[in-house]
Amino acid sequence: MNRELNKIPGVLWGFSQPIADNVEEAISGIKGQLAVKVYSEDLKVLEDKARQIEKLMQGIDGIKDVAVFRLLGQPNLNVAVDRQQAARYQINVADVQDAIQTAVGGNALKFIVKSTYTASMAKKIYVGNLSFQTTETDLSDMFGEIGQVESVKIITDRDTGRSKGFGFIEMSDDAAAEKAITLLNGKEVSGRSLTVNEARPMAPRDAGGGRGGYHGGGGRQRW
Repeated sequence: MNRELNKIPGVLWGFSQPIADNVEEAISGIKGQLAVKVYSEDLKVLEDKARQIEKLMQGIDGIKDVAVFRLLGQPNLNVAVDRQQAARYQINVADVQDAIQTAVGGNALKFIVKSTYTASMAKKIYVGNLSFQTTETDLSDMFGEIGQVESVKIITDRDTGRSKGFGFIEMSDDAAAEKAITLLNGKEVSGRSLTVNEARPMAPRDAGGGRGGYHGGGGRQRW
C-alpha cells in the first residue's frame, strides 16, 4: 500500500494502529513513536530546522516513515472567475463560486437531520414589484440590515438581460426571513411598493413539459 500511495505527489503517508496513536499522542502530542519538537517564534527558522532534522534522521538505521508537520507552503487552490464570460451567459459570479465550492469542498444541505432534531438552514423569499433600477446589491444591503443573506438573485430576461421586476433571496435562518417579510412587505422602494413573502415551488404544468421554479405566495410572475 505504501509503495502505491507514494506515487501520489505532495502527500505523506503513515501506517499505525488507533490504540497506539492515542497513547503516543497523549504522551508527546504527536502520533508517532519518536518525535522531535523545535520551538521558535520564526516560522521560517522552524521550517529550515525541521528539514535539517528530517535529513539527519533519514540516515539513521531502523527509522522509517520520517515526516515533518509543515507550517509553511500549504497548498491552496485559487480559481479566478472570468467575469466577462460569466456576464455573456448571464451567470452571476456568486453562482460560479458556489458551484466550485460544492464541487471541491462540498456544500451544506438545506436541512440537517440528526436523530429527531430538524433544523432549517436557509429560507427562500420572493421579492416582487421591483424597480428596473434595483440591483442585487441593493437587495442584499436592504435585507442584510435584518439578518444574514445567503444569496440574492434578480430574474432577468434571457434576451435583453433586463430585470423582470422580481427576484429571490435566501436568508440564513427562518427567524430572520420572517422578520424581513414582516418589515419589508409593502415597503416603498424607488417609487414601488414591494411584495415580499415566502417563495413556494411552482406546481408543474400539465402539458408542454413546463419548467419548475419558485414564485411568490401572491405574485403573478413566473419563470
